[in-house]
Amino acid sequence: MDDSSVVAFSAGLPGGIQLSQMPDPRSVQEEMASPDAEGWRGTMDREMENLRWHDVFELVPRTSNLRTSRLRWMLHRKFKNGDF
Repeated sequence: MDDSSVVAFSAGLPGGIQLSQMPDPRSVQEEMASPDAEGWRGTMDREMENLRWHDVFELVPRTSNLRTSRLRWMLHRKFKNGDF
């Protein structure tokens, strides 16, 4: 079977659920309740390590006169040539 014929795969999810048919999680809580939560956790850990490695942020004490940016995870399942 060549790569062009692969449309989706189940990755061992219950009930024959295919990852390509599942909507992207809308929150970290929803993501952690999904059947592929361990994959998300590993991806998030790698992303945080990458941000630390590139020294893109600095933790500072919060004060009343300091405005902070709220950050949010953007969660999206990515497929390339049929691979998740």
